[in-house]
Parts: sequence; structure tokens; C-alpha cells
Amino acid sequence: MHSYFAGRAARCPIKVLANEHVLSNSTKAITGFGVMQYIYYFANTSLVLRLLTYLSGQAFICLDSATVIHLVDRWVVRIKLKDYLHSPQKQDFLAFLNENGTPFSLTTRVASAIAHLDAGISISEVMKQYHLVIVSHGEIQPADLTEFRTKFVQELGYCPPSLV
Repeated sequence: MHSYFAGRAARCPIKVLANEHVLSNSTKAITGFGVMQYIYYFANTSLVLRLLTYLSGQAFICLDSATVIHLVDRWVVRIKLKDYLHSPQKQDFLAFLNENGTPFSLTTRVASAIAHLDAGISISEVMKQYHLVIVSHGEIQPADLTEFRTKFVQELGYCPPSLV
């Protein structure tokens, strides 16, 4: 884990909660059973790095994993949380996501790749099977993005808009 993000785990306390708590009149969250995840796409690397920095700085967000996938013209990021966000925190988080990215409707290929990553299949095997560029999966790793961008631009000879 990179030093900038090293304190992240310490800020996600383990909460002792009752088995369920009411989020609204019609929605119940059962702790430990549901998965809260957000899937967005971003126009360029700078926006993805901004998201990862934001996630690392928010004490109320207990991140389970972040998956970063580079498509030809955009970045897809899946953020999987350990616990549900409560209303004001959820609104703040969604506002940040919507300012910087756009909700992404999963394609079958991307959904299957994410499911295989969650099942513990290696990143390289998933990339081969689904022909996707998975830059990062698991902990927040902004260095992986900057390294990918640097190598890609060196090989290509110019910087496409999605890598700015």
C-alpha cells in the first residue's frame, strides 16, 4: 500500500450493529448480506486519480475494493463498499461521482470480468479471457494508473484524450 493511502484502513472502524437497520420507509439494509457498489465511467486519467484521492480521504467510506478498467475512450471504475452509506454521506458521495463521471451501464463482458475478479481469478487471466485492460483491482492504487499512462503514452508516441 502506498504511504499516502496507508492510513485508510485505520479510518474504517469495524461497526457493531444490529442485524438490520432501516434506511427509509421502504428500504432495509441487512448488514453483511448486501453489497453497496457504484459503477461509473470517467473521461480521463486525471478524473480517476481525483476519485481515488477522494476515496482515500473520506473517513466515512469503508472501501472493500476498487476496480479500474481502461476502455478505448474512457475509464470504468467499480467502487465496492464494505458498508452502506447513510443519507447525507451518500448524497455527498453521489454528488462527487456525478460531478466527475457518469453512471455506467454494465456490459455483459465487463460484468463477467468483475465477477471473475471478485471470485479471486487473477487479473491477467481475466484480461486474457475478456480482452479488457484491467489496471487495478482491490486496494486503491493510483501509482498503477500513472504507470499505465506513462507506458501507454511512450509506446503510442502521443497522449490520447482518455489518458490526460
